[in-house]
Amino acid sequence: TSDAVITILLFIAIGVGVGVGVAATAGVVLTLPPALLGGAAGSAIALIFMLRMRIEDMEGKDATRQGSLGGFETEDVLYLLPLVTLCNGLTRFLIAASIGAPLFAIWVVIDYRRVVRRLQTTSAASERLVRAACATETDRTIAARLNALPALPLRSQFAGQGAFLYLPDFLPAELTARLVGAVAAVRAAVNRNYLPGHKQGGSVSRHAIDELAPCIAELYRSPALISWLAQLAGEPLQQSPADDPHAYALYFYTRPGDHIGWHYDTSYYAGRRYTLLFGVIDESSCRLDYELHTRDEGVAVVPGSLQISPGGLVFFDGDRLRHRITPAGENEQRVSLTFEYVTDPHMSPWWRLISKTKDAVAYFGLRQVFGRRA
Repeated sequence: TSDAVITILLFIAIGVGVGVGVAATAGVVLTLPPALLGGAAGSAIALIFMLRMRIEDMEGKDATRQGSLGGFETEDVLYLLPLVTLCNGLTRFLIAASIGAPLFAIWVVIDYRRVVRRLQTTSAASERLVRAACATETDRTIAARLNALPALPLRSQFAGQGAFLYLPDFLPAELTARLVGAVAAVRAAVNRNYLPGHKQGGSVSRHAIDELAPCIAELYRSPALISWLAQLAGEPLQQSPADDPHAYALYFYTRPGDHIGWHYDTSYYAGRRYTLLFGVIDESSCRLDYELHTRDEGVAVVPGSLQISPGGLVFFDGDRLRHRITPAGENEQRVSLTFEYVTDPHMSPWWRLISKTKDAVAYFGLRQVFGRRA
């Protein structure tokens, strides 16, 4: 910074000096104030030095190596300043510097932007490779767990309970620990909401999760997990569209009275939507109360209630399970994670508007729902 200031002041001083003697210099007419020309030249040279130093920091000394002649580089032209002064050539030197230095500065700015873009591209590619490796490792971990849980025997239990299944201690401990870490990463992004008589609590949508806790998306997209769930459901499942904030989301019950009343996870899609719920943190008295077979004709309704331990799994057809989360008490916290998978990702514009409005008001806020592109 001090070098830049000194360079700018030096050229301004040259301009002031030229301004004093320009009237006595035959054949030279300056249309701009010499001090302004000096300031422009000095600022351009300071910018050149600063950007080239940054390029050197990013790519090494070879990236800023200049052409030379007899051991002299381009920037060594400043060493000729005493000779220019002795030969009474400052005015022409100032004019040349005020034109040449800004032009060269523009070239250096372009070069700097090119280097930054290249490094960003390289960094993004490296990040994608790292995420792909992490996703592969996540898929291997969950696949190893699923090998001990054949889906076909569980399919009959799922169907017999009206498309509902609960498995305690489903996730391996290392994946549960990652989810607990993800909760810590997204706490600042929690959107609190209150619907009188029905709902109170906090939510974090897939959009914030993608930015703050991408490990959740890796689990959501696990081919092994999706294949296993499809066997349970008895039909192919797909990921929810990229603009669906409910695709994977965290739900926080951290204040007294946080709860959600009786409801269905209604699908606005053309096909069915299945909910996969994981327990992440449970230091509460909250319970998942549910009623099976409420929409199955000729079958008696079966009530139930359970407390989902960290790593536990609940899988159900959202349109068929009536359920609620009972209120949290003082100094309690419960955090759960849900994944949504669909049989048909198409949705009419009218139902999309209704779905997004509900998500904005009841869960994630206007910015998370309407302020983002798919």
